[in-house]
Amino acid sequence: MRVWNVSGGTVDVTVREVLPDRSLKEITKASGGAWGGLHVSEKFRQFIQDLVGQKLMDNFKKRHPVAHLELEREIERKKRNLKGDESLKITINLPAELLELFEEKKGKSLAEFVNSSGRYREIVDVKNERLRIDMKTTLRMFKPAVDSILDHIEELVSNPVTQGLRNIILVGGFSDCKIIQEAVKEKFKRFRVVIPQEAGLAVMKGAVLFGHNPLIVSERVSPFTYGTKQLRYFLEGDPEEYKTEINGVPYCKNVFNTLAKSGETFRLGQRVTTDVAPVHAKQTQMPVILCQSDNPDQNYFDKNCKEIGTLIVDMPDTTGGLQRTVDVSLAFGETELHVTGCDRSSKKNVSVTIDLLTKK
Repeated sequence: MRVWNVSGGTVDVTVREVLPDRSLKEITKASGGAWGGLHVSEKFRQFIQDLVGQKLMDNFKKRHPVAHLELEREIERKKRNLKGDESLKITINLPAELLELFEEKKGKSLAEFVNSSGRYREIVDVKNERLRIDMKTTLRMFKPAVDSILDHIEELVSNPVTQGLRNIILVGGFSDCKIIQEAVKEKFKRFRVVIPQEAGLAVMKGAVLFGHNPLIVSERVSPFTYGTKQLRYFLEGDPEEYKTEINGVPYCKNVFNTLAKSGETFRLGQRVTTDVAPVHAKQTQMPVILCQSDNPDQNYFDKNCKEIGTLIVDMPDTTGGLQRTVDVSLAFGETELHVTGCDRSSKKNVSVTIDLLTKK
């Protein structure tokens, strides 16, 4: 069985296969974008701000922070459980403090302003501290997020590696939204769309279960290309701007030495190894700089790369000169990378653990 996961304030999509031992194997790396509920909430906030004016809204936030927080909560409630009234309008309760401030600054009530406005008269009305927005206007606030989610899922289900997918599971706060649920069901009728009870809490519950049993995800797809930044002998075809000389020998700096490529599948605890050599005969320490990139074919450390960690390996025995070697190994943990450097001469090890949850 294969399942599809959609979650987050941003939207993260992952395809996983349930193996015979009931553990999960990732089929695709997590992907997505800023198309989640926060994007829609911002559209609602922007609409109300445009209606009352930015300066007045800024003043409202400063003078009435509690009332502003309640407005944020009201927007969140309406966004998740969107139902129009008999006139097909969405009702948002506005704080009395905001309405009073508007009348104080503008000399007229918000209802009077709306009724006299050619821009807003046909799409909103205000009655008894309630802002009622036309359904078509509301749906336009959702459209960019909905279209992006559907397009991204369509792109991924067209990938040959996802063939056999039968279930789509919607989790995370935005999956409580009826518009998202109906859009996914309508677009992907050939799949069974599952929305678990309390879908907004599913991500947190999953994290707790994963904490108790990290082996539940037995194979992962590397989200990035990982490697080391290092020097090596300059080769034909290397960029001239990376050429440097050490003791008269031409070297190439900023070489990206790949350990794991983006999109490759790795078992839990699987190791990949490489080795590095000193560039000075009397060198007693070897710095190993760990890097990541989105490009699976990264060859040089450039603007598309970033450093994610460094380990320093002691090399006290210098009798081997330039012929000495440090073995570098990378092991995939649950949500971490475990990197070890070992000097072959002294057998001294240095390890570092990189938390992938904070390395985005």
